[in-house]
Amino acid sequence: MAWILAGGWACASAAPAVPMTGELSAIGSLSGRWAGRYESRSTGRYGSIAFQLEAGRDTARGEVQMIPAGRAEPLNRMDGYRGVRAEDNRSPRFLTIRFVGVAGGSVRGSLDPYLDPDTGLVLLTSFRGVVRGDSIVGTFESRSERSGVLSTGRWWVARRAP
Repeated sequence: MAWILAGGWACASAAPAVPMTGELSAIGSLSGRWAGRYESRSTGRYGSIAFQLEAGRDTARGEVQMIPAGRAEPLNRMDGYRGVRAEDNRSPRFLTIRFVGVAGGSVRGSLDPYLDPDTGLVLLTSFRGVVRGDSIVGTFESRSERSGVLSTGRWWVARRAP
């Protein structure tokens, strides 16, 4: 997962609503623009991450833009998912946060499947984090759907002023 912050923020209103679980006050505490970094010792990749969440009653809208280090274009979510080849997935898009749960000061979720920039294989990524006011610190796992190879890492973000 090589991510570099792209100029500008994702337009969260264009993202599909994703189900949220947890107390309404905990869900609301995640609203806003977030930016930070991630690193994976298992892959040697590192970079920046940015996303925006708009919480509602039991759904949120969130997107992540990831650009592989050394490349100009962001990774694409897997529209159609099964059977999609790398060359079918060229136009830049944002990765959607597929599920977010908030409980006891922690957050968990996953991202849309996307293609590994090195192998072209589908990656499935899940994340966990601990919310501390205007920051979240956590870990992630990315697993290749075909090979089962697992990479892990850590991430941290801070809420930014609107």
